[in-house]
Amino acid sequence: ALWLGVSPLLAFGLLAAYLVFASWPKQQLTILYDGDCGFCETTRRFFERLDFDRLYDWHPFQDGTGDKWNIPTPALERAAHVGVDGRIYAGFRAFQALTLYSPLTYFVLAALLLSARAVLPAAQPVIALLAIALYFPVFRPLGEAVYQLIARNRHRLPGEKTCKVA
Repeated sequence: ALWLGVSPLLAFGLLAAYLVFASWPKQQLTILYDGDCGFCETTRRFFERLDFDRLYDWHPFQDGTGDKWNIPTPALERAAHVGVDGRIYAGFRAFQALTLYSPLTYFVLAALLLSARAVLPAAQPVIALLAIALYFPVFRPLGEAVYQLIARNRHRLPGEKTCKVA
């Protein structure tokens, strides 16, 4: 079943290619987030539960860890940052790094592709194309715009604490 020229075999091949082309980090990822934000804390706890390899080292930016990376506080207030192998990624790029280096991402994508094939076969290539778009540089401006929209409104999103940054 071809749709937009994407076969199921190609969809799974692209999923495997993520693992081939991603250079795995040599040390833990340092993730700087807003510890005063309920949505951010809930997001941290979600990703922490899925971090079976203990690859993520989470720090609220309020603890001063951003100073070690020379990231100014206003930048930390605007977006999450991920430090990996001496590089810093902010905003949507931080989200990309967080998901790219999580083995669970690949299992979730595989499960989505398999379940889509069983339930709604036409959805499988759409899921594959969305997964590709998540990491494809051409779509980064759109991803960053969505990220910034969420970041600006995070105090309105569900979480266990009320966000102090308004």
